[in-house]
Amino acid sequence: MISGLSRDRLIALSRLSSWTVILLWWWNTRETSTRFHLNDSPLWFYLALPLLGPYSQWLWTRLTTSVYPDPTWAPHAFGSDTRVQLYHRPRASHPNMHARGTIWHPVVLIDQNLDHLTEAERHALFWHEWAHLKYWDLSCNILIFLCTAGLTHHMFLSVLALRAYSRFTEFRADRESLTHTESDVLISTLQRLDSTRHGDWLEYLPIINLIFTHPSTESRIRAIQQQHAHIPTL
Repeated sequence: MISGLSRDRLIALSRLSSWTVILLWWWNTRETSTRFHLNDSPLWFYLALPLLGPYSQWLWTRLTTSVYPDPTWAPHAFGSDTRVQLYHRPRASHPNMHARGTIWHPVVLIDQNLDHLTEAERHALFWHEWAHLKYWDLSCNILIFLCTAGLTHHMFLSVLALRAYSRFTEFRADRESLTHTESDVLISTLQRLDSTRHGDWLEYLPIINLIFTHPSTESRIRAIQQQHAHIPTL
């Protein structure tokens, strides 16, 4: 690691260079190559793709992973909807948890075993992922991208709208988790997960890393601390 530059700062610099390249490209070719014509597409196109995205993830998870073997991770242990299915990907590059599917067919994918997390930290992580399912975040991301492209005809504005909403959903999911757990627990969860991350080399590549939607761990922790400071006490 370069001295004085954290992982989050390196990724931020890479993303900044990506935005610079996209902006320059859009400015120089804004009359031709960045134009979309999605406003001529039928209505079913805008309705089908937001559902196709999460259900493709749901199907792929069902086909390529197995049910999580630990019975203590059953959905009722979290006080959650019993429809939630837990799946396991033991060979993932680092431990984490991901929301898949929709609120109708919810799946939570667990990478590795998360043995280094306490029970409270597991719950905090679960409720964060549940919020993504609850608010249909992936479907809304796709819909926002399509609508922005159809209305503005410019890829730059479409990507910008997608990134803005994606960042908002991560902070909202953290706030949702705080309704079920303490702020210190959620912060320690983020720190523990961040300390075990490796192999995410795509996050450092300009242009490509724009598809990674998570804000930095540092910014999420600051937002949690600020929200906790404004919670009124009795």
